[in-house]
Amino acid sequence: AQRFATVDHHQREAFVALRDTPRIVSLKTQHTLIGAAASAALDLDHAEAALLYQSLLVDSARRHSMSAYLVPALDHLAWIELRLQRYGDAQRHIDEAARENDTNAPALRRALDARLAQVQGAAALRIDPGKAVASLTEAIDAAKKPEYATFLAVLLAERAEAFARMGNAAAAEADRREALRRLHEEEARMLRDRKPGEDDDRWNFYFSRFEETYDLLIRQLIGEGRVEEAFRVAERARAFEPLDLVRNLPTAPAAFRELAAQPDNLDISRLRALLPPGTFLVEYRVFDDKTYAWIAGRDVFYDQRYAHNL
Repeated sequence: AQRFATVDHHQREAFVALRDTPRIVSLKTQHTLIGAAASAALDLDHAEAALLYQSLLVDSARRHSMSAYLVPALDHLAWIELRLQRYGDAQRHIDEAARENDTNAPALRRALDARLAQVQGAAALRIDPGKAVASLTEAIDAAKKPEYATFLAVLLAERAEAFARMGNAAAAEADRREALRRLHEEEARMLRDRKPGEDDDRWNFYFSRFEETYDLLIRQLIGEGRVEEAFRVAERARAFEPLDLVRNLPTAPAAFRELAAQPDNLDISRLRALLPPGTFLVEYRVFDDKTYAWIAGRDVFYDQRYAHNL
């Protein structure tokens, strides 16, 4: 319910408007509504529901020979199928999209090939890290476009893990730093023109796109015993957007603005010194299989891990 509340209001309206789709004469409007519902379902991690909506959209475009709608609809359908690990179906729809529109095929093929290479890299990660590095490098090369900034950060984080499994610590660290740099650039770009009070709730939804990459990086750092660095990344992921909002308020103290402008330089020792004796700060990061907790007090700082009962 909390995640649904953060979905952009246009997407919430799309779910409601779907009831009237059969009575809408314009195919363009029908496709817009169904596509918005598919995107909203995917953003809410309901990939099976997204698959149903997107399949309806593809079938409609096929029936009415609407190539201009069919190609991007097939693109999005293939991406949903990759999320569901339906690789054969995804490849089939990639091939169909390429046949439908030769003009757009090179760009479309490049984008979807990057996604397929990502899947191949993930599949090889535990049994052949070298193969995973090769696949992910192929995906990174195909995704070096400004519009793929968030996707590229995910790929870099995944390749960092593959390098780490190969024992190449320097390459893993370089990819982690590059992933964080690209994430931070994208976050700053998104917030550059925001004004306090303008649809503040929607920013939580937009920033949820970065959580996958942050989670990958945090798990890697904790796995290497770099607990404090993992804590800094977790704090950056959680606090950057609201800090940006507060520091731009006219009433924000100058000292706070200066501190908030450098969210990557969290001084844990200074933080602990500010805590009263007997007071502890607990920061959680919840994953599918376990929860990490950092516990900070005036004289202590350590992490705790809790496995979920699945």
